[in-house]
Amino acid sequence: MLTAMTTANFVFLISMSIEPEIWEYKGHFLDCNQAMIWKEKNYPDAPATKCMLEKYIVMPKNIAPRTIDIRDKNGKRFK
Repeated sequence: MLTAMTTANFVFLISMSIEPEIWEYKGHFLDCNQAMIWKEKNYPDAPATKCMLEKYIVMPKNIAPRTIDIRDKNGKRFK
């Protein structure tokens, strides 16, 4: 679980198509490295991704934020 000191402020988007790019929200992450680790595990063939601070993106109101916290089998966060 993330605490106030470790807020998931990075929004991660994936496009499974090249032209036109159709972006899908996948979740909020602690940082972009965490998002890329998750992407390689879940969508290794995704041709395009975006990871950016939430303050620089307008999220549709109908999307509920989904926080994803990547950890190893011992509970330690990947870096």
